[in-house]
Amino acid sequence: MKVFLRKIRSVFILIFKKFSALFALIQRASAFIKCLFVGLFKKERKTYINDASQKLKEMFPDNASENVGTAFDLPVSKDLSVIIAAYNVEKYVAECLDSILNQKTKYSVEIIIVNDGSTDSTAEKIKPYLSDDRVKYFEQENAGQSSARNFALKKSVGRYIMVVDSDDVIADGSIDLLMDAAIKNRADIAEAKTQMFLDKPMLCAKGRQNVYKPNCKKIATSVGYSVAKVYKRELWENVCYPVGYIFEDKINKFVLKRKAEKLVFIDANIYGYRVGIQSSSHSKKEYAFLSSLRVLPKIWGQCDNNGIKKDKTFYMLSLDHIALLNYVCLKNSDAEIKNLAFSVMQDELNFIKSSRPKSMPILFRLLDRAIRKGPIEKWQYLAATVSKYNLLKHYREIN
Repeated sequence: MKVFLRKIRSVFILIFKKFSALFALIQRASAFIKCLFVGLFKKERKTYINDASQKLKEMFPDNASENVGTAFDLPVSKDLSVIIAAYNVEKYVAECLDSILNQKTKYSVEIIIVNDGSTDSTAEKIKPYLSDDRVKYFEQENAGQSSARNFALKKSVGRYIMVVDSDDVIADGSIDLLMDAAIKNRADIAEAKTQMFLDKPMLCAKGRQNVYKPNCKKIATSVGYSVAKVYKRELWENVCYPVGYIFEDKINKFVLKRKAEKLVFIDANIYGYRVGIQSSSHSKKEYAFLSSLRVLPKIWGQCDNNGIKKDKTFYMLSLDHIALLNYVCLKNSDAEIKNLAFSVMQDELNFIKSSRPKSMPILFRLLDRAIRKGPIEKWQYLAATVSKYNLLKHYREIN
C-alpha cells in the first residue's frame, strides 16, 4: 500500500511540475505579446524636460580628472594582489581578512587594504593583521569605493588582480582555483560564482570549467561584479573605476571583458556576498540611484581610452543599462524625477545612435524605440514587463 501511495504521489508531483512549467511558459508568452502590442501600436507622444542634463550635473558633478586610467606605481613582484576597500565594516572586516589570509596557496599573495575614511572602529579591527607581511594598509579621506580601489590598483604588484569587498568572504582554496584556471588556460580573466548570504554562506572551491572567447552573448550573460574573479594585470592598464558613482562595476563588461581575449568560467560558489547591510564605501546620498544615469558616459570614456569598438555588443550593453537598470532604479521615484531621467536617457541613446546595429533581438528593438520615440509610459510598461517576466534572460547577467 505504501509503495502504491508513493507512486501516486510521484505522479501528482510530475503532473504539477508539468502544469507549472506550462503555466510559466504561457505567462511569458502572454507578456511577450503584450510587449509587442504596446511597442508597435501604442500611440506615441513625446515628453520634453528642460535642462535635464544640467540638473543631473548639479547632483553629480563631473569628476573627469579623477577618472583617468590606472598607472601602476610599482613593478610586478607577486603572483596576486587582493584589493580591499574598507568603509565602516567593524563587524565584518576580520572575517573577510581571515578568509583570505588563512588560504593555503602555492602563489605569492599581497593584500592591499584601503580604509576609505571609516568613522567606526574598522581601523582597530584591521590593526592586528598589519604584522603579517602580506598585508599593506593605507588610509584616505572618504571618497567612495571606486577611489579606494583605484588607489589600491596603483599600489599593486601582482601579475593578477583580485577584488574582495570588506564585508564578504571567499571559500578555502578559491585563490588556487582561480589562479590555476587562469594560468592553465592562459586566460585573461578567471571567474566563478557568488552566493548571497546573511549568516554563513555555503561555499565550495570546486566546479566544472568552461573556457570561451568573449562575444556579445557571452559578455552579456556573464557575471558582472568585480568580485569572484582574477584579472591579468595588463587589463587594468589605462582603466579605472569611475569615481563618485555607484554601478562602477559596469567597466567589467564594457571594458575589461572587451579587452580580454580568453575567459574561463568556473561553476562553483566561491564568494560569499553579504546582504542586508550598506555596501562598502558607498556614501549615503538622497538620490544616489540617479548616478545610474550619469555613470554611463564615464564608462563610454573608458571605452574610448582603450580603443573599444562601438559595435553591437557596446550598443546592447548600453541599451540594457539605459532601458532596464534605470527602470529598476527609478520605478519608485516621483513623476518629476522620472521625466527628468527619461529625457537624459533619450539624450544618451541619441549620443550613441551611430553605433546602433541593424539587427537586435525584438525586445531590445522595442525598448530602443520606446525610449527614442516616447512616451515615457510606453518605456515604463515595456521595461516593467521585461523585468517582471525576465524576458531577456539570455541577454541579462546571470549573477
